[in-house]
Amino acid sequence: MVKDDQLVEEYAYNANGLRIYERNVLRGVERNLSCSVEDHLLTAGTATYDYHLDGFLTQKMEGSDVTTYHYSSRGEPLGVSLPDGAAVEFIHGPLAWVLRIPLSRKIIPPAFRLL
Repeated sequence: MVKDDQLVEEYAYNANGLRIYERNVLRGVERNLSCSVEDHLLTAGTATYDYHLDGFLTQKMEGSDVTTYHYSSRGEPLGVSLPDGAAVEFIHGPLAWVLRIPLSRKIIPPAFRLL
């Protein structure tokens, strides 16, 4: 993407159409990404990701920061443990829909942004 004759966004994709590189000058992001043969994101810059055998994201690790994702036996998201020790619980309603995500913070932390 070009803004005022300057390249501000650039992306590259692999043969499967998955993003393998991104550069965004406005956000200050430039990183390579890698994916598994199952199309799971494995790395994004310095962050690495781990998955359960069923394909659910279980951890994001970036340096010494670890974010852990918790699921029910049916695959419903139950909560997230953040690197600072805070925890977020997902409250489910009928049909396993997430009804509420009670937060002890006023702003959703950046850890919720997968990328």
